Amino acid sequence: MLYDESLRAAPPPQPRCMLWRLMVDARFQGQGVGQAAMQQLIERLREQGVRELLTSYVPGPGCPEPFYRGLGFLPNGEMDEDEVVLVLSL
Repeated sequence: MLYDESLRAAPPPQPRCMLWRLMVDARFQGQGVGQAAMQQLIERLREQGVRELLTSYVPGPGCPEPFYRGLGFLPNGEMDEDEVVLVLSL
């Protein structure tokens, strides 16, 4: 699920989207399904002129931080309540 932050401002200073949720059934995790889906999403967003993709996670055991960092996401220093915010420059 994506949240298009450009809907919040007109015109947006920089087109950006927030990946609100990526869900892959536990039976298929670790098989490249999530990574393939993310690569397709990233390509589509680039084609649409989106410059940044943000996401967040709650730190702790089993959190998706390594997955997102493997795709190139980096912490941007922000927190969303108890979640660490990551950004991927497109």
